[in-house]
Amino acid sequence: MASRVVKIAVTIPRDMFKALEAIRRTLKVSRSSLIDQAVKGWIESRQKADLIRRYEEGYRKHPETREMVQAMEKAQIETLAPEDWS
Repeated sequence: MASRVVKIAVTIPRDMFKALEAIRRTLKVSRSSLIDQAVKGWIESRQKADLIRRYEEGYRKHPETREMVQAMEKAQIETLAPEDWS
């Protein structure tokens, strides 16, 4: 059965190592767990940035028209239940 993890060696500046160690001790996690969390966060951040970039590109290619905005406003108003604000 193949292992689900891979062991790697990474070289980082000493001051970065000290900062990571301080965070690791505060969080009471292993180095592997801390690096795993950091890499997952970085990957998610990149993916989110890519989705935003793609959304913005699509919007530039196909922006909303005035008629579309007015139709959305009308639909929203019609779906809201009237409320007594008194």
